Amino acid sequence: MSSEDSTDAGISSNAFAVFILILFGIILLVYLLSNPIKQALNSCRLKIQTVFTARYWRKVAESHKEELDNFFQPLHMKKKEISENLDVLEIGIGDGANFPYYPEGCNVYALDPEDIFQAAVQNNIKKYPHLTFKKFYCSPAEDMSFIKTGSLDIVISTIVCVPLEMWEKF
Repeated sequence: MSSEDSTDAGISSNAFAVFILILFGIILLVYLLSNPIKQALNSCRLKIQTVFTARYWRKVAESHKEELDNFFQPLHMKKKEISENLDVLEIGIGDGANFPYYPEGCNVYALDPEDIFQAAVQNNIKKYPHLTFKKFYCSPAEDMSFIKTGSLDIVISTIVCVPLEMWEKF
């Protein structure tokens, strides 16, 4: 074997080792970045879902005003029973699309598993000066241990369980 043959073999194996190191580095980088990428994609998905949910609920509300007035009638009746403000917890509040149906003098407590709705609720309630926003709880409805039993006058929930078929319409 000549000296040229051993030099070519060394260069070839060094290039292969460098290639393997670069490939390993790329795989490691993708692995380390995968969690932030997943989080960013999930955040975008939630924001898009929020917009579509609000848009869908507003379409439903426009076409079913009489049914919604009837649905919220117990809220109005409860308000007539008490002279002070009515403490209302809305489960799955979204962006507050139900605010037009609340009677005057309600203290609104919001419960939603997605914290991205908090800013939307706070902005939307400004359009309804007859309501007072009290607190946003970011939690699933299955755990409301942080709310004292008997501290609220009424609990409402609308369009919380959205069927998969609804998403397919968009």
